[in-house]
Amino acid sequence: MDEAELKASLNRSIGAEKAPASLHRRVVAALDRAESGDFDDLPAPTSPHWTIFRNPVVALALAAMLVIAIGLAAMQQLGSQSKPIAMTLPHQYAQAMADAAEFGVKQFATESAPQIAASDLSNIGQNLRNELNCPVLAPDLGDGWIARGAQVTSVYNIPTAQVIYTRGTQTISVFSVSVKRLYSPPEGATYEMLVNGHALAGFVKHRTLHCVVADSSTSPAEAKMLADRLQQL
Repeated sequence: MDEAELKASLNRSIGAEKAPASLHRRVVAALDRAESGDFDDLPAPTSPHWTIFRNPVVALALAAMLVIAIGLAAMQQLGSQSKPIAMTLPHQYAQAMADAAEFGVKQFATESAPQIAASDLSNIGQNLRNELNCPVLAPDLGDGWIARGAQVTSVYNIPTAQVIYTRGTQTISVFSVSVKRLYSPPEGATYEMLVNGHALAGFVKHRTLHCVVADSSTSPAEAKMLADRLQQL
């Protein structure tokens, strides 16, 4: 049976069944296209693989799964950012920092050493920052702590800012050094160590290691508390 005969047969069947006029017109039009070979204006066939996504229940379930996945990823990211990374300084470097703290005390923490006015600490910190090209902490610690001296010292042959404080017989040094000069610890890393009786507590912030080194009369807990205060600045 050729196309003309098929068309005539279908027309007879459609007429006999009294199909709706609109369906009759679509079938006749389709046969006309088939006979002429004109398929340009026909819609692209729908892939059966995508038909399921037209179901509103399936679409809603997929949207919920996407929201849950995004939420879990965000929580994981926030958790990794807020959780501190506990690390240990290389022993030789930590020892050199403790030695520098002791030497700084001998230089500045004497009875005749003048006090640094709290109002001058900001300018001192800025000068140290300009010299080392990295953030430097030289704050007014309050709570009875008095700044006695500030300098760029050498810690393990690395230029490092040092600010010395006293409170009665207690002494601490606050060191600041760019991590580019060290072993590149990660941002947010924290440190708690005890080196030859010196409590060390520090952190990495803005690619700079800041570390409190206390004398033997200052407990590790107090050194950690001071480091936590500095980290909030």
